[in-house]
Amino acid sequence: MATWEIIELDRRAAPKGSLPLAIAAPTGALEAAGGQLTRARAAAWAREFLAEQPGADIAPALRQLVAKDAVWQAAEPSLAAEDWAAALPLLERIVEIDPTDLAALFNLASAHRGLGDAGKALAELQAIEDGFSDEGLYHANVARTLEELGRRDDAVAAYERALELMPGDAFLIDRLVALGRLVRAFDEGGQAMFVDAGAFGDSVREDLAQHLDDADYLVSVAQALVEGGHDDLARNAAELALVADPDRADARLFAGIALARLGRLEDALAHLDAHVHAVPSSSVGHGHRGHVLGALGRRDEARRAGERAIELDPNDIGAVQLLVAGDDGPEGALRRCEELVARLPRAWAPLRVAGDLALVSGDADRAVSLWLESIASGADDQTMALLLGELGRAERFDEMCEIADDVSRLADRDPGVRWNIANGYAAAGRPDDARLVFRLLVHDDRVAPDLRAASEGRIAELDV
Repeated sequence: MATWEIIELDRRAAPKGSLPLAIAAPTGALEAAGGQLTRARAAAWAREFLAEQPGADIAPALRQLVAKDAVWQAAEPSLAAEDWAAALPLLERIVEIDPTDLAALFNLASAHRGLGDAGKALAELQAIEDGFSDEGLYHANVARTLEELGRRDDAVAAYERALELMPGDAFLIDRLVALGRLVRAFDEGGQAMFVDAGAFGDSVREDLAQHLDDADYLVSVAQALVEGGHDDLARNAAELALVADPDRADARLFAGIALARLGRLEDALAHLDAHVHAVPSSSVGHGHRGHVLGALGRRDEARRAGERAIELDPNDIGAVQLLVAGDDGPEGALRRCEELVARLPRAWAPLRVAGDLALVSGDADRAVSLWLESIASGADDQTMALLLGELGRAERFDEMCEIADDVSRLADRDPGVRWNIANGYAAAGRPDDARLVFRLLVHDDRVAPDLRAASEGRIAELDV
């Protein structure tokens, strides 16, 4: 019979770990585990303790832990797969067993957000704020929920609070950039830096004013601003470049892209017309011109522009989508996309778009087949993530592992690819491989903080 010690836990931290305020552990067991206490480990000790001392003062709290641990174990596969519909009733059951379980309440909010009820998710997150006020991950999730609700200013404030608690976090910085609060810039040494958007705009305009006669410089700035999504500043830089040199076709391209994004379609088209007239081999120019023509309702011309773009670059996804779009729904678009696949047998983009359309049409097996063909032809990471996610939902784990084993440069892959691969390995009974890939996510600050935290949780589950 084991000897036991009662260990009191931090009153603030325990509920966030789905733990009671005190646990029973075999003497020295927690130290032997390196001080790493998980709910699953504590519940396993609780079962042993209750079998020996069912009448102990701590027994009611341990029975509650054991009861909810069984439900947690049932919920974890759904949480790992982000199958919120399956996870929701299990999380609700955990909260019924223990209304103070902050981990369950936090995940319950994530489930409601994942199921499209951002309003309910926000209310649930706000209800547990006291328990998580010092957690950057909490504020990041509040921010994402506010963003989904269209509350931009509140989302920015929440992202900024998260960034205070998680300095330098790449995901949070990216969201603040996307929301226009920060701007990515570069210092004289070429190192990335992030500055206030208002200060950035003033700085760019001042810089442009100092280079009015340098068309090369102005075009390079216009390109960087287009790529960064600073459309009005990009338009300004491109138009200044055209004042300095009216024959700059590349300035016409960047002006056209920026103006199209700003909704000035006729002005955008004039620039794009001039660009493709000067550079007939510009697939990017023909593609953007096609989208502008489509937005203006000039469908036949848009299609001709899309055809020219795809002729120049068969893997232009935007051009493929332009060519297959129509008023007859995803089935009609899929039919046209399959015709495009037959026309372009070596291109991966038509196969990728066909797979997307097959999934929307309800034919998941066909989507998987098409995405596999697309990847074999050289498709991007987004296609890989879609494929692995669908195989995981279908519990085709052996196929996931076969694909994963052939993926090169895993540390550089899209986080969605790595997450799906790790869960596929875990589900297929390959825990060592799963841990390795989860660790690649945990230690990569470019990954969203909740995904990093989820990866840490998955490692802890695999270690039990």
